[in-house]
Amino acid sequence: MSTEHNVAIIPHWVYETMKRHSLTISDCLDFNKVRGIFSAEDMACVLATEDSYESLTGAKDLATNTPTIYKRWLESANEENRDFLLNTVTTLAFGTSLISMAKDRLYSPEAKQDHHKEPFIIYELGRDVSGIVVYPGFFAPDIAPALYMDVVKGVLRALYVNSDSPNIVSRSRWFRRYLELLAGSIQQ
Repeated sequence: MSTEHNVAIIPHWVYETMKRHSLTISDCLDFNKVRGIFSAEDMACVLATEDSYESLTGAKDLATNTPTIYKRWLESANEENRDFLLNTVTTLAFGTSLISMAKDRLYSPEAKQDHHKEPFIIYELGRDVSGIVVYPGFFAPDIAPALYMDVVKGVLRALYVNSDSPNIVSRSRWFRRYLELLAGSIQQ
C-alpha cells in the first residue's frame, strides 16, 4: 500500500445528486459516471473546491500536488470524456468567478441550509482514499476553527483503519496537523 492516503473534498450537492441517481459516493471518482449527471459547470465547481483544505483544517499544506478527484477523473475517463474534461471542465475550473462562486456555495454562512445538521461526513471511497462531504455554511471563517480538529480526527480514523501500520498514520501530514491543533488548544 502507498503511504499516502488521499482525501477528496466532495461538495454536498455531489453526494445528494449521486444518491438521487442511485450511485454510490465512491462513483464520484469515475468521470464516465459523473459526466452523464452533472453539468460542465458543476464538475468545474467540484474541481475548484478541491484545494480548499485550509477552509476545513486551517492548514494550507494538506493539499496534494494533484487533487484527488481530478487525478481519479483523468485515470477513469474514456478518450472522448477525457477531451471534455481537459478542454472544457478544467478550463472552467480555473475561472476566477467560478472558483469564488464554488467556495461561496460551501463556505459562506448564508449558504447554510436547515436540513443539513452535520458540517461534514467522511466516507471511505476506496482503500487509499476518503471523501469529506462538506455541507454548506458550517465552515464560515469565523466558526470553522472550532471544527478543524473534528475534520482532522475523522481523516486520521480513516487513515488508521486503512493503513498497514500505525507508523504510516504517525508520519502523515494529517497527524502533524493534529499535533499542531492539539498544541494550540493546550496553549490557550
